[in-house]
Amino acid sequence: ASDNTRAARAVFAALQALRIERGPTRTTLERPEPASPEFIAITAEYRADSAPALARVLRECAITDCAGSRKEIFAGLTNSLEKLIAIRKEVDSALRVPFSNRRASIAADFNLASTDVIDRLEGMFSFLDEKVRMVDAETAELIAIKQLAWLARDGLGLERNFVIEGLNAGRFSQ
Repeated sequence: ASDNTRAARAVFAALQALRIERGPTRTTLERPEPASPEFIAITAEYRADSAPALARVLRECAITDCAGSRKEIFAGLTNSLEKLIAIRKEVDSALRVPFSNRRASIAADFNLASTDVIDRLEGMFSFLDEKVRMVDAETAELIAIKQLAWLARDGLGLERNFVIEGLNAGRFSQ
């Protein structure tokens, strides 16, 4: 049970770190102007958090079953991470230049790569959550509360992205 709980914590921490990076990066890449130095610094902090979290996932899930019958979820994670790391390098350059100097599909490609990793982690987390629930109901409930809180934050974050896009485009009147 403790192995499953450790793995679930690792997966959840990685999920949080990547979810926080995905939306704001995509919307910033869709804006006409370069990203602010503050945004670039914050993004670097998110990535600094996600790197050890993802390393823990790979370590924990190598010794604990994190995918059940859907082995491809974990088996493909390393390749998905490599794609995300590769596109992050292009994103770093793209954030520093105006939209007109960026590759046309960079925002969509980043979103696709980060969503692939996030979807894998979500699948793993759901599987681990069920395993923990079967053994330790109290911990499972706490994990569920944390996940629900995150989903609420994520939903509001998506709304925030749309509002920010409208504000930045000057589409809202005072």
